[in-house]
Amino acid sequence: MPPASLAILLALALLLPTAKATSIAVERHVPPLAYNDGDLLTGNIDIAILWYGNVTKVQKNKILAFLKSINAESAPQPNVNSWWKVVESYQTFARKPPGPMPVKVVAQKEDPGYSQGKVLIKDMIMALIPGLTGGNNNLLAVIVASDGVTVQNMCAGSCWQHGSLTINDKPQAYVLVGNPENECPICAWPFVKDVHAPRGSPVLRPPSSNLGADAMVMSLAGGLMGAVTNPHGEGFYVEYRNEEVDATASCKGVFGSGASPGNPGKVLLDRRNFGSFNVYGVARHKFLIPGVWDPRSQSCWTPQ
Repeated sequence: MPPASLAILLALALLLPTAKATSIAVERHVPPLAYNDGDLLTGNIDIAILWYGNVTKVQKNKILAFLKSINAESAPQPNVNSWWKVVESYQTFARKPPGPMPVKVVAQKEDPGYSQGKVLIKDMIMALIPGLTGGNNNLLAVIVASDGVTVQNMCAGSCWQHGSLTINDKPQAYVLVGNPENECPICAWPFVKDVHAPRGSPVLRPPSSNLGADAMVMSLAGGLMGAVTNPHGEGFYVEYRNEEVDATASCKGVFGSGASPGNPGKVLLDRRNFGSFNVYGVARHKFLIPGVWDPRSQSCWTPQ
């Protein structure tokens, strides 16, 4: 068997056992997050983005607008910056000097030819990052995979990945998100129906009317929360039911006040296209992003 074919089969073998879809719509009541004395990302958050595969222009623009909105204090309330300030507050609870954490995209690269194939596992992610960051481990590597790319563990309880790899003998934080439209539609909830949710649960219209773009922003927001507050697995997390739960999962399924299983909670409605959102961004952009665990109130913070 050719080596390339063997690699693909091995990748699929690793992926298939964990491909069972789980409900995204059900909020899990987990214990409060704890600080485990490890590193956080602080100061300037410089991001290098790899557009892997055929990520559309609409999707790129929406993701870049979201990242730019993180710093936009002047955007109408409730805005993305208010959400980010809760993420910034983790510094105080880790006994680190508080301060703003401006986000800036400093590099973008494209890989339209799927250089590592259409099944991404951790070894392939490791192969992609050095060319993206140029060996600068201080950059946060963000890989955005297009429709048609299968991401390891997607649909197995997580709709994004964040973690740490050792590259050039140094830890490298990364975030990986994909387009869930066809690979894992449940990761587009609440823009699609969750078959595990109670009957009559609402299905929301995406704020930009582009399901893929808005779902990818939701996933990226979750991945950024985790990458900043628990970049190398020793930051903020809690052991719950034999797994580590961090800021990306502690408010799972919560987008507004009053959230309950199958109900994302109170959100805003754009009367022009009837899209649902919970934060404003730059240039009249609107986003629906997940709530974040607030270490001050010991509860999920949501914009509404």
